[in-house]
Amino acid sequence: MPRVAAAWAELMAGLGYERYVVQGGDFGAWISLVLAGIDHEHVIGAHVNFLPTPPSGDPADLAGLTEVEGNRLRLLMNYVEDQSGYMKRLGQGSRGGDRP
Repeated sequence: MPRVAAAWAELMAGLGYERYVVQGGDFGAWISLVLAGIDHEHVIGAHVNFLPTPPSGDPADLAGLTEVEGNRLRLLMNYVEDQSGYMKRLGQGSRGGDRP
């Protein structure tokens, strides 16, 4: 992510932007936040529409959940564990065997 964010910062500087806003969803949300951090003198705002905030691991954090909230959390965890392979792959920072 830092490499991609740095490339965006370089691009925006090369295009002559002294101030700009970044936006990202999905994996781009993390890139946008990194970009806002590394180029904070030029990035005046960051809008992200995907910011996962998993539970801390302390069971007390989940004690007050309603049945509906618990079901939603289980659905989210199922997605994270079984259906978000592309994000896990991107987050590993490694290249697959099919890429040089």
